[in-house]
Parts: sequence; structure tokens; C-alpha cells
Amino acid sequence: MSRKSIAALSLVLLPLMLAALAGTAFAADAVLYELTENMKLNGLRDGSTARRLATSALSGTANPGTPLCPFPAGSKPCSINAIGSDDIDIDTGLGTFKGTVTTVVQGDNGTDGPEFVILRGKFHGKMDFSPAMMNGQPYGAVTGIMSLENGRTCTFTGIFYLPFTMPGSSLPLYLPGVPIQDSEKLFGWPMVKFEIKF
Repeated sequence: MSRKSIAALSLVLLPLMLAALAGTAFAADAVLYELTENMKLNGLRDGSTARRLATSALSGTANPGTPLCPFPAGSKPCSINAIGSDDIDIDTGLGTFKGTVTTVVQGDNGTDGPEFVILRGKFHGKMDFSPAMMNGQPYGAVTGIMSLENGRTCTFTGIFYLPFTMPGSSLPLYLPGVPIQDSEKLFGWPMVKFEIKF
């Protein structure tokens, strides 16, 4: 099959693939949004493959009864903060990620956001950025392990959705038919969305 045929097939399959993702988009145990990202491209001096290196600050919520929210079902979701970094091979879109995470509740100021840390942890794993980097599809996936200071260790999977627009439209979307809400923007910019399942 020629490259032109493959490209044409990708344009046909992309809406179907994204529609399939939409069916699982709201089954997450935790949802985080990327607040900031610092990214650079590094090429090795010996001419080896360049790499995409990035560090992000994220914030969001986790459902009660999940590893990051140690409260009984029916309680309010917990607020989550995380700092994560990734190292991705530009040629394959595959790489690794790691970082730290905290669960926070209201502290000494009930007017601003939660800040009092009740749980800390670390995470690491594998990232597949190839759908976005190789095929122009606005998502990627992760699989990882999280170790919490309460002694609990758990595995998790996740999908991250990159904001995009359909041809001829300025409406930012995560998936076809899933517009980005005002609450999913920071200073007017749509945020990358991470959905995590434990």
C-alpha cells in the first residue's frame, strides 16, 4: 500500500478510532489537567535519535475509594496535584514518564484551592505518544505503577487527550462531539486532559 493510500485510510479511520475512545472517556477514577508544560527537543551528539523531554504540572480530582482518595464512597472527590516528566523517542513516539503526586484538602484558607497534603506518592511507567506524534491523532496512552507513602502500591492505565480542532472549525475538542468546556481552559487555553484508571 502506498503512503498516499495509508494517509487517506488514516483520515477515514481517525473519526472511528476517536469515536471508540469516546465510549470510555468518562469511566476514569481520576481526571487531571495539564496546567503548565516545559518541553525541549534534545539530539545526541553522536547523531542518535532526538528525544522529546517535558515536565508538566497537573491538577485535578480522584474519586473517593480509589488509591489517591482514601475516603469512603459517597464522599467528595479528592483534589490531586502532580508533577510529571517524560522522555519520548521522536522516531517512535514511545518512552517513559515519572513524577510525584499529592492528595490535598482545604488547609488554612477555605477561600482558595485545597493545599494541605494528606497523602504523597511517586509514579513511573511507559508512555505511548505514537498516536499523536506518528499519526496525527489527538491522544496517547500510559501504563504505570504508583507507590504511596501509606504503603500501598498500585498499577494504573491512562489516556491523555490533546485539544484539537476539526478542519474548517475553531471549536476546540478532545474527541469528535466532545467540546472542551470553559472549566477545561486555563487563561483561555484548552488544557491537555488525563483520564486515569486504577
